This record gives sequence, C-alpha cells and structure tokens, in this order.
Amino acid sequence: MRACTLDRAREAAERGVGDDDRFAMYCTPLYVEMEAATCCVPLRRPEAAIPTFVESLKNWPEEQERDRGLCLARLASAYALAEDMENAHAAALQAIDIARATGSARIRDELFRLQGHLARWRKLVEVAELNRRLGTMRSA
Repeated sequence: MRACTLDRAREAAERGVGDDDRFAMYCTPLYVEMEAATCCVPLRRPEAAIPTFVESLKNWPEEQERDRGLCLARLASAYALAEDMENAHAAALQAIDIARATGSARIRDELFRLQGHLARWRKLVEVAELNRRLGTMRSA
C-alpha cells in the first residue's frame, strides 16, 4: 500500500533533514503534527485538533517561536469552534504577544481568521478584548 503524503512527511521529519534538502529545518515531527491537526479546524472537528496542538506546545523548540505562535493561534480557533471561550482567549493572547514580538504575518492572519469563529460571542468581555487587540494589529 502506498503511504499518504502526511505519512511520508512524518517519516521524513522523524529521520531529520540530513541530506534531504527538500525539507526545511523547521519541519520537525511537532511541526508536521501541527499541520495535520490544522486540517481538522476547517472540517469543524476541533476535538480532533485540540489534543494535538496542546501536546505539541508542551515540547515546542524555543528557537521556533514564530511557529509556536502559529500553533497557539490555530489552537485558539479550535477552542473557539469547540465553544471553549476561556481557552480560546488564553491561547489567542499568547499568540498575539508572539505575533507582535516576531512581526509574523502568518500568526496575524490566523488570528484574524479566529475573529470569524468568535463572532457569536462578540459581547463576552474576553472576546471584546481580543477583537480590540486584533483591531490594533490591523491598523499597525
């Protein structure tokens, strides 16, 4: 049976970059798992994504702070889809701080997508705060 692309990516990440220059240094097993979990969010399956994001963040390499911020922003979206506003808020605040510190457009874009997931709860204090902070990021 032929392995799927995700399985091949996992295998390559486990082997490490080595002589294979098709993979960037950041493509660690944690990064590949984050990308796999990300697929669950647009499919509206946050329960499948959240544990992977949380587990990945426990061991995220310090030198990959931008990717950690991206994972946090995606985790915030997954929590929002799961209607867990407290954890969505906490993850988003961390992602906002990293986006500001690193200037990462990828994190900002992910956070702006989060706003769509939060629209139903815009009157909650936490969501209003996030929308205000994200609004200042748009204007910066």
